[in-house]
Amino acid sequence: PLSYFSDTRGRRAALILSLILSGIFGLLTTLSPDVYVFMILRMCQGMLFAGYLSFYRCVSKIFTIGSFL
Repeated sequence: PLSYFSDTRGRRAALILSLILSGIFGLLTTLSPDVYVFMILRMCQGMLFAGYLSFYRCVSKIFTIGSFL
């Protein structure tokens, strides 16, 4: 779902959406009433944070290739 959104709307919009939703799920995690809700919210937060990490890895490779030559 996030990859389709990234292809149609652009990587910047997907990154911003991923960060906002990850923050929202992080805040909801602090309000979880029991361990089951906590685990579901952490899973959702983790799935959204993976989009941020993969984008960060791609960008860091682009900017560090020249420094190793």
